[in-house]
Amino acid sequence: MVKTVEYNPANIDPNDPEAFKGGSAWSDGDRIYITGEEGVFSYPLNADPATVTRDNYSYASIGSNLEYAAGPYDGRILFSKGQSIYGVKMANKSAVQYSGISNPIARFDLLGHGMYVAQTDGKLIAIDLITAKPILQLKTPDRVFGPTLLENGMIIVQSKGKLTAFKEPQALKMK
Repeated sequence: MVKTVEYNPANIDPNDPEAFKGGSAWSDGDRIYITGEEGVFSYPLNADPATVTRDNYSYASIGSNLEYAAGPYDGRILFSKGQSIYGVKMANKSAVQYSGISNPIARFDLLGHGMYVAQTDGKLIAIDLITAKPILQLKTPDRVFGPTLLENGMIIVQSKGKLTAFKEPQALKMK
């Protein structure tokens, strides 16, 4: 080991048995991200955390009981709970609610500029990550989903031993 760096964005006392102990950390590009009780903290990867200003992507303005779900992706950090997905824009830290979700979420996948949300009622909803609006809905006969895939301009939905494919919506394609 050549060097260690300690990140403690919430100033948690490690000896306090009541203190939050969860969370995870990962790096993406030139940033390190750390999940906390109310959001995600970010630091420049090669800087001393004691000397730089951290970014805080908090969902406190949205509500409580959310969990980190994905990101950074397409300029957002995503949080989810039950049948809701929210984003925090990395550029200005404003909150975004993704609409069109009407049942509990089985899973969601991020492809291009789209979020493909599979609900437990068998419906798949494609949502534009930038505008936060639903683009299309697909009703499948099943309620169990595998990963949604993108292959040669086709979206492939895996649901309980079946594959359904449709052309990737133009609005959701990466340019």
